[in-house]
Amino acid sequence: MGLTLALSNALSGLRSTETGLDTVSRNVANAGVMGYSRRTVSALEAWPSGVRDGAVQRVLDSTVQRQMRRETSGGAFTATMAGYLGRLDTSFGAPGDAGSLDTLFNGLTDKLGALVSEPGSTSARNGVAGAARNLAGALNRLSGDVQALRNDAESRISSAVSEVNAALQIIDRVEEDLGAMTDGNARADLLDERDRQVDKLASLMDIRVTDRGDGLIGISLSNGTSLYDGQPARLDFTPRGSLGPQSLYNPDPALSGVGQLRIFDARGTPIDLTTNNQRSGEIGALLTLRDETLVSAQDRLDSMAAALATEVPAPTAGEVPLFVDAGNGVAASPFTGTAAQQRGFAARIALNPVVEADSSKLVVTGAATLDGDPARPKALLDSLTMTGRSFSSGGATFSGSVGQFVRAGLDTQGAAAAEASMLDQGQQVVVSSLRERFAEASGVSVDQELANLVELQSAYAANARIISTVREMLDTLMRI
Repeated sequence: MGLTLALSNALSGLRSTETGLDTVSRNVANAGVMGYSRRTVSALEAWPSGVRDGAVQRVLDSTVQRQMRRETSGGAFTATMAGYLGRLDTSFGAPGDAGSLDTLFNGLTDKLGALVSEPGSTSARNGVAGAARNLAGALNRLSGDVQALRNDAESRISSAVSEVNAALQIIDRVEEDLGAMTDGNARADLLDERDRQVDKLASLMDIRVTDRGDGLIGISLSNGTSLYDGQPARLDFTPRGSLGPQSLYNPDPALSGVGQLRIFDARGTPIDLTTNNQRSGEIGALLTLRDETLVSAQDRLDSMAAALATEVPAPTAGEVPLFVDAGNGVAASPFTGTAAQQRGFAARIALNPVVEADSSKLVVTGAATLDGDPARPKALLDSLTMTGRSFSSGGATFSGSVGQFVRAGLDTQGAAAAEASMLDQGQQVVVSSLRERFAEASGVSVDQELANLVELQSAYAANARIISTVREMLDTLMRI
């Protein structure tokens, strides 16, 4: 072997070793960094002799990666549902808690029972009025909590849509840069960044990733709507401000009381995604909560309030209802039972101001009633605890007394929160398992990388020694 050829082989070995050292140093520096995939590079034999750098390869399991993204989307959905329903369940309180609806309802019936025993007692009358005021106040508060959660969901949808658009823009820039790079750690860095943005999209929406060739990708929603096909789509969402019980979705943006989620393709054509039945990803959960789950919770509260306000048949001459519609800054009015008035009634139900001013009205059953007549409070008590009715709430029908309906509403809410929590726990186990499997393939083992580093240092030293020896021999030849 000639000296020139030996020198060339040593130099190519040094270059290959430098690439290996750079790859190992990147692996060690990024050990444990989310979204970083371990890299490998191997030297290839070059003709007629020597070595050249092989391609820098990211080590990952693409099958597990696809599964992980799909389950991550499901995990974001269940976590969001469990979080919001857990907060709502905390507001409702557990049955028997001091401030829960069933406790306050039982407090009202207990006070009515005391009034039946002592209809002439001012203290007993005031006790009923106070218990009714507390129960109405609890319904007002719970209605406000439900709408606060809907407003929170609306705000979070807006933020999540901004995150989706930002991720799509980054993916677009990365794909443009990938076209100028064919190999090396710089390209691997770009691919890692693209994967991080795709993973972020997977947590927000139910997506599918396809191969467009030459290392480029396409991204679409589960229903086939394209998010990225070489050009990013644009999502649009404008919050409607403060939401109330009357704020419901309408496909006509001009009539909708909530923000409408739309996607604009590359040609600027809008597609409504609000009712796309997305059952995965955080945005899908937020839409479900805002337009279905929390609306049903408000319906249950409104039905409870309506049941209290119609606790007895229409009052006879001289009787006054216990609960009224406090309205929105206007004079209180009787609850008539119309569907329009019932929507949001839990936020407006109040103790009748007439009873507030004169609790003796609680025992009036006609124009000429003796002060000690228990007929009126007994009718109230029987209607709340014994009279069977049919209640419609959230598309479901319940038959029983008002008290049974209140307890059933609490049970329904508690069961929904518990079920959401259990589903989330199971889903997070699946996500964690897949992440561990993915990390086994793509994660960095510092011990293994240090062992590789020792080998590369030895190779570097050997090639450097060859170059030094060749130089000494050339110097000797030049002196001859």
